[in-house]
Amino acid sequence: MPRQIPHPQMIFHPVPHDCSPKAKEMLLHPDNKPFVSLYKKAAGPDEEDQYGLEIGYHVQTRPRSLVIVEVGKNADLVMPGSNISQVHFSFEIHPESRQIMFWDRSRLHSTKISPDGFRVDGNFRQVVLLPGTEYKISAGARLPPGPSSERSRLDG
Repeated sequence: MPRQIPHPQMIFHPVPHDCSPKAKEMLLHPDNKPFVSLYKKAAGPDEEDQYGLEIGYHVQTRPRSLVIVEVGKNADLVMPGSNISQVHFSFEIHPESRQIMFWDRSRLHSTKISPDGFRVDGNFRQVVLLPGTEYKISAGARLPPGPSSERSRLDG
């Protein structure tokens, strides 16, 4: 059963989009189950509780100084799929500013993040995540147009 109260070391909570069964599969993966917790309790009988993956230092499988968590086929949080890299993306701490960064590590650069996205003038695949902003993350080479796979709000 998923945790009803998030882990105290959780930094933020990506929640699968309703229209993305692949993202919802991440919540059910056996290796991810310890890091699934309640994001939002249902407000009424017609609604369902929303669960998300915890992003925080407690998720790491091995200690790395600036990496908070890696996501991919063979990473701290497992993302199943044929178009997913061993480490598809990561959340890290910028070494100088100490801000949280999102880093696309996929071989084919198939990860998308909005609202701002990545720079279009090169191979620079990192974005600083701003507190209070809701981000949409899509991962995988063959994504249909439309809703993103996960949404996450960085608070704090």
